[in-house]
Amino acid sequence: MKLQIDIWSDFVCQFCYIGKRELENAIRTAKMSEMVDVRYHSYQLTPDAPSVPGTLFYDFAQEGLGMSYAQAKDLVKNTTERASGLGLEYNFDNLMHQNTLLPHRVFQYANEMGKGFEFQETMFRSHFTDNQFLSDVDFLKSVIVSLDLNPEVVDQIVSDAHRYLDGFKQDVNEAAQIGVRGVPFYVFNNQYAVSGAQHESLFVELLEKLKKELNLKAPLQMVGNDDDLCGPDGCAI
Repeated sequence: MKLQIDIWSDFVCQFCYIGKRELENAIRTAKMSEMVDVRYHSYQLTPDAPSVPGTLFYDFAQEGLGMSYAQAKDLVKNTTERASGLGLEYNFDNLMHQNTLLPHRVFQYANEMGKGFEFQETMFRSHFTDNQFLSDVDFLKSVIVSLDLNPEVVDQIVSDAHRYLDGFKQDVNEAAQIGVRGVPFYVFNNQYAVSGAQHESLFVELLEKLKKELNLKAPLQMVGNDDDLCGPDGCAI
């Protein structure tokens, strides 16, 4: 039995990457890496964001949110510092405001193939550190190749607007049903919900609580070798 952790997030959510690292650190601190099953789900912020490159984050902040450039810079200062404290590099000067529907559909494919966790990490780093335009088809194909998956599926997703759309919609609808109003949003074992990028200490406290409630134990760890033993067919001489 494992503790299931469901996470709704978007690749352009600055707090989702931070929350991802805080939770990962908490799992290690609580020594529960072998006891949890982390599952990511799609959630799209600003669905009306541009699907082509060109709009920078600071331009969006000024035009779309009515902020001055100085206000926008000040707004992300604390976030950048918190990210840095977690070993994450945030670069906002060339960060693009962008639509994430296509990347989310590709994520559905990667998730189906058991590579959703790795895909999430790559998207976050590519967006916040490398300032990549996530809907670039060649970029998405390179990510899929790096995960040892089939890049031709990306072409199929691009050419067919309905491919892997159902999975995306299912995630979004489920989020609405459980009352998600923003991301990151975490559900632990369908019992406890956590909203926002909480600090490691809160996650550790909740993990320890559930560890006791569910009587979770780490699997046996094999050490040494099994050369000198007798098996079902007898003992080797």
